[in-house]
Amino acid sequence: MESREEAEINESAIEIESKIRLRSEARKSRTNAFKYLAFSTLLLFGSVFQLKFSHIVVGFIALMMIGASAAVAFISDQKLKELTRQIIACDEVYALGALIELSEEAPWNDRSIKEALIRLLPMLTSKHINLLSVTQKETLYLKLLGSDARLVTAILKGLEQIGGSSSISVVQKLSIGKWSAEENMEVRETARRSLLKIQERVKQQSASKTLLRASSGPNEELLRASNSPTTSSKPNELLRPHEDSQNSRLI
Repeated sequence: MESREEAEINESAIEIESKIRLRSEARKSRTNAFKYLAFSTLLLFGSVFQLKFSHIVVGFIALMMIGASAAVAFISDQKLKELTRQIIACDEVYALGALIELSEEAPWNDRSIKEALIRLLPMLTSKHINLLSVTQKETLYLKLLGSDARLVTAILKGLEQIGGSSSISVVQKLSIGKWSAEENMEVRETARRSLLKIQERVKQQSASKTLLRASSGPNEELLRASNSPTTSSKPNELLRPHEDSQNSRLI
């Protein structure tokens, strides 16, 4: 039975996913509105120099399309920004994937997004190991090359819990004083701790996979052996027909 805490977590994750979906729809709507706006503007300029009645009608229609497209674009843009602010304001680790993607596409909220990442990344635990996609993790690896020590430290603390073999190289370079760790001892020490944790986890995962293969091997061989046809028989079973024929002749 689902506990109350798990139910609240699931409800929070669903709410965040809903906001992400609505934001994606608003972004698509804004993009389409700008396309219609551009098309209508071209249509208007194409008809403005013509004095024929048909061209005047087309120009009037184009002017109406420009107004409608501009209104849709403005409303969509406001909705997009509001949903972005709501996602940034979430204090849930489930918003991290969306925040990482936002950090690449929403420069007007760059400071707010960065502060949200710094706040939420250290909240990751081992149960969130599959929370971020491969692309989102790669984005974090690239941010480790940056000069913001606070953000780099937060990312390292997050990778300490969810980082895999692909993160070892960049974390290892920070642990020996590359990039921001060259002048920041806290970044270097955090990288060293994170590196040890990541390497230990990768080692354990590799060992468990090896044990799994070893345990499944004999069973597979037994299965193949049980399914293979047998052509040999016991010696005494081969002799029985011959012995029976001799007994019948004696009788």
